[in-house]
Amino acid sequence: MALIKIGKRFYDDHHERALPAPTVIKETKSHYWIDASSDFIIDLLEDADFYSIVSDWPREYFGLCKSAAATADAIRKHQQVA
Repeated sequence: MALIKIGKRFYDDHHERALPAPTVIKETKSHYWIDASSDFIIDLLEDADFYSIVSDWPREYFGLCKSAAATADAIRKHQQVA
C-alpha cells in the first residue's frame, strides 16, 4: 500500500466538515500518512486546491490555506512518481 504524508491541519478540517477522505494509516504529532489508492483522494485534492488558491480569505485562515497547499502538493508529487 502506498502512503502519502500530509499535515494534520487541513485533513482535520476537511474531515470535520464530513467530506469524504482517505483513511489515515499512521499518524504522528503533526502528520498523517494516508492511503494513496483511496477513492477519496480526489475529494481531498479538490478541496485542498480550493482552499490553497483563494487569495481573499481572512487572515485567520492563512495557516489552513498553507496546509491545504502543502496537502495538494504532497498528493500531486505522489501522483507524478506513481
